[in-house]
Formats: sequence, C-alpha cells, structure tokens
Amino acid sequence: AFFPEYEARLDKKTAALINQICPTGVSDAAAFSDGYYEMATVDKAQLKSLNESLGVDKNNKVLAIYDVKKGDFTGYRVVESQAQGYGSNPVIITLTSFDKDNKIGKVIVKQQKENPTGSKNIFTGEYFDKFLEYVAGQKNVSVGDVTATTGATNASSIKGLVNAVNIAASVVDELFGA
Repeated sequence: AFFPEYEARLDKKTAALINQICPTGVSDAAAFSDGYYEMATVDKAQLKSLNESLGVDKNNKVLAIYDVKKGDFTGYRVVESQAQGYGSNPVIITLTSFDKDNKIGKVIVKQQKENPTGSKNIFTGEYFDKFLEYVAGQKNVSVGDVTATTGATNASSIKGLVNAVNIAASVVDELFGA
C-alpha cells in the first residue's frame, strides 16, 4: 500500500531485454539510443479496459507494448505483462515477442522473485529452455501443456508465467488481430 504502482517505460534495461528476444545486431545501448524500439501509443484507458475484459485479477495485466522499428524484427511487437505466481510473492513480469502474425516468438523474464521449493523450477535454465521451445509459434499456452512439456513441478510459478504470456497474447490479438 505504501509503494507506488509499477509503471512500464522504455528504459535502457527494458531495451536490453528486448534486444535479447528481438536482436538488432547492434549493442543494447545503440538499440536504445538509435530508436530500434518504441513504446506503442496505446491509450491507457483502452489498455485498462482490455485488461479488465480478460476477467483476471488486478495483479494480472498488460503493462506496455513496444514496437520494433528497425532490424530483422521490424514489425514485431513486444508486450510487457505481469501475473501473480505464488500468492505472497511479488508479481512475475515478462516481455513476450510476437511476430507479424501475432504468434509468440520468445519470452524473457524481467522480474521474478518466486521462492519455489524443489529442483524442478520453471525459471531454471533447462526447464525455461523447454518452456521457450514449447511456446514459440503458439497463440496461447496452457499450464497443463507447459507442465507436461517442461517437466517443471512448481505449479504456482508455472501458472503465473503462463498467465503473463496469455494475457499478452490476448491483448495483442484484440488490438492487432486480423
């Protein structure tokens, strides 16, 4: 209650993360300063309405949309979204890229402070790599399929990650679908 609500912005950190999932071939600093990425002009009221129409709780929402303006990924969109994993932990924030057909490209985690028990954590290399292989080219994903495909066992974290990606996909489809 005492902390201000997180506000997405295209800063150097965000540009560097986008450069990992939609590589420009230039340094992170150049991608940021030379306008390879741009925050999309989506009306905040419209975005709030879309988030509410998805019927999820206030912790699950799209925060921003970024357009790729230069390089091999020109025309792609990257959506910053958040979703709740374990109930008492801070939200998971992801960046998800979408190709020109609104299919998922790659996902990168911007923030996660999950403290799941067990060795099969979805956020560790092997399990996250399997997650990335599974989601590429999809329009949406399911918790059951992610669990079966990756072998990860931390259900709340998987649910939060899947919700963040699916919320992003729903908003992209609503705003930019055919």
